[in-house]
Amino acid sequence: MLGLEQMRRVEKILQQRRHIARSYDEQLEARKIPGIKLLEVPPNIQSAYYKYVLYFEPPIDRETLKQKLKRDYGVSLPGELYNRSCHTQPLFTKHPELIVPQPEESFAETDYVVSNHFCLPLYFDLTDDQIDYVVDSLDEAVRSF
Repeated sequence: MLGLEQMRRVEKILQQRRHIARSYDEQLEARKIPGIKLLEVPPNIQSAYYKYVLYFEPPIDRETLKQKLKRDYGVSLPGELYNRSCHTQPLFTKHPELIVPQPEESFAETDYVVSNHFCLPLYFDLTDDQIDYVVDSLDEAVRSF
């Protein structure tokens, strides 16, 4: 029943998620927070924004950033997209013959994404004031590294 109700409201839900993502994009692009890179969505793609993904560079550490945001600002970062790359999943440890035989370096982009991303809060009733607060908090937390 929940899924059916959400399907009735899907356009409104997507519209709101895209509004939140645009707000994050605009604020983050304007601030140019050091060590933070926005995910670039190609112009011919329309994302549903299941998650709002950012990338970070050293000296930023994901766990330290998450703890600092929670402790100092009360901002919880939702779970990552993936915390373990597909080619390192237990199934492939037990059955390495299932992996296309290539050197481990061939998955460098995958390893980068897994290791260097985090997601900002994105839920239907997130307000513009809350978005401002998340971005302000992220800016202050990152600049403290």
